Amino acid sequence: MQSSPMKIGLVGLFYHLIYKPFYIGIGTYGAVRGDKGGFFSLNLNGGIRIPIVQGLFYDMGMSIGGGGCRSKDGGGGFMFTPHAGFGYDFKNFKVMASYSYVNFPGGDSRSSQYSIRLSRPTNFETVCEDHPTPKPTHIQGSHIYVMPLCQIYMKKNYALLNHNTSKKYAYLLGFEGGYFINSNLFTLIRTTAIGVGDANGYMSVMPGIGYQYPLSNKLSAVATILIGGAGGGDVDTGGGLMVEGDIGLSCELSKNNSIRALIGYLKSLGGQFKAPVATLGYHRRISFGGTDHPNFDHVQSFALTIQNKTLMAPQRTDQRNGSIQLLDIHLDHQFYKQLYLTYQGAFAYRGQFTAGLATGMIGMGVRHHVHQKASIFAQGLLGVAGGGGLNVKGGLLHQYEAGALYHLSSHTSLSASIGRIMSFRGTLKATTLGLGFVYHFKKGVIRD
Repeated sequence: MQSSPMKIGLVGLFYHLIYKPFYIGIGTYGAVRGDKGGFFSLNLNGGIRIPIVQGLFYDMGMSIGGGGCRSKDGGGGFMFTPHAGFGYDFKNFKVMASYSYVNFPGGDSRSSQYSIRLSRPTNFETVCEDHPTPKPTHIQGSHIYVMPLCQIYMKKNYALLNHNTSKKYAYLLGFEGGYFINSNLFTLIRTTAIGVGDANGYMSVMPGIGYQYPLSNKLSAVATILIGGAGGGDVDTGGGLMVEGDIGLSCELSKNNSIRALIGYLKSLGGQFKAPVATLGYHRRISFGGTDHPNFDHVQSFALTIQNKTLMAPQRTDQRNGSIQLLDIHLDHQFYKQLYLTYQGAFAYRGQFTAGLATGMIGMGVRHHVHQKASIFAQGLLGVAGGGGLNVKGGLLHQYEAGALYHLSSHTSLSASIGRIMSFRGTLKATTLGLGFVYHFKKGVIRD
């Protein structure tokens, strides 16, 4: 992608739901080469896939969302990317070559480019616990894990582009999710953002692969290797491509809960940044299966929300004012009665020079049904934010929200919320307004 001197190479990761011949999904783009390391975006994606002859198909669609990096080329951050191309279905995976056009309508960046897409089919099965005769599902269960984490970059100098720092450490918050291929091997994706340090706005999104080997009943050795994009906050990551290797231990607290401690090394493949890394996370494994699985135990509820979030006149370091609009996507996991965990991410798409503004939050909430058609909720969150000139001074912030759901059906709702977001060290104190669409689904949990 280019606009005058700007050059950037992107890698995207999306998850699609298929409603033949249509598909819709969410995902992210990140920079891995060029001169804009630190570019990230959060996108909604959809399109149509039309068969031509056996195996060959035509694909046309678009992606919209918010994103950017430290430059002002992205304007408010709104990103619009139509694409068209041809692909071949090899049954176990699909390969597609496409032509696309990337445009930031509020900024100066736009271009056309070619891309290669690789996709692999997966099953996403939900259950209805109230249905008298549940549909048969696969007997084989699937095992995933979620892991909120904190990281420490143990580096005296972060190799900042515009200035040096004497701070010895940078502290980051993040989240990791993974899928167990078998009892030992797993794939993962880890995203982190700085919470304390001189690199406000730095974040990373890195997929990888790992291996867990039991040493005793309670202790396992763990090794992971990740490669992905990172940048922002004036950290010299070059085009953004990073590699990280970690080794450590996992100590089991209960059957599906453990503490994981890792040490490793992170290095930019195009910039000067490199640092030893320490990671500490709370690892929770969840095993899914259908109602006909021999070890079926109970049903847990989830909710995926896509909403517009407005920051009302947030404090900024550049003295600009005015509201900022963000595309906000979060996943709620109801783990006990009315209590749920929530994982949230948002990118700015409208505002004055807000391209690159992003937030990542983890929290807990309570939801209560007040009517057949309505529910109310309240939640508290902790996370990080950076970019867009927000006065967050290091990045660490907290947020409180209350709102209501209007249920359109057993699977869909409209949501509205009001809240307050505040920085721990900066001057940011802003009211938030949210309006969105919620998709509710249930998954069967099995005993290992």
